[in-house]
Amino acid sequence: MLAQIPLAFMPSKPRQPEPVSENDDAEEGSHKPAPTNVLALSGPFEYLRIISVIACLFVPLIYMDHAFAGTAGSWIARLGYLVLGFFWLAFANGRLEDAGWAQSDYPAQFGLIVSVASLMPIAVHWVNAYGALVIFVLIQAPTAFLRSKPIPYDPLPEGS
Repeated sequence: MLAQIPLAFMPSKPRQPEPVSENDDAEEGSHKPAPTNVLALSGPFEYLRIISVIACLFVPLIYMDHAFAGTAGSWIARLGYLVLGFFWLAFANGRLEDAGWAQSDYPAQFGLIVSVASLMPIAVHWVNAYGALVIFVLIQAPTAFLRSKPIPYDPLPEGS
């Protein structure tokens, strides 16, 4: 905080306001929804099944990481952590999309909170990797209570 005090005394000039036109937003595409992987969309209980499968795949990687500590097997396990982490992020975003929360900052916050809450106990040696995996699964269990947003009603054309 003390290092930031001199920044308050630095001279600055106010910036000139820039006019905002409606065409600028359309050109930049700032209001377009982000593309969603349709395969990653999942309902509440389907997401819990996916988390269970990811957790079951983490168990052999954790064992391999500890069994081959410091060797190539440990690095292979860490590469597996990375791959499963990307799958988890995709499915977590799909779950939040299904709940109607993905077009805001919620997916990034969700990923950050789950990651920190799962990995911080390992960093301070409160739990081992298996305990962190249990925390990882339990922290995401409340996502089953997020309601899926309703599917828009699309009536069939009269010719069908």
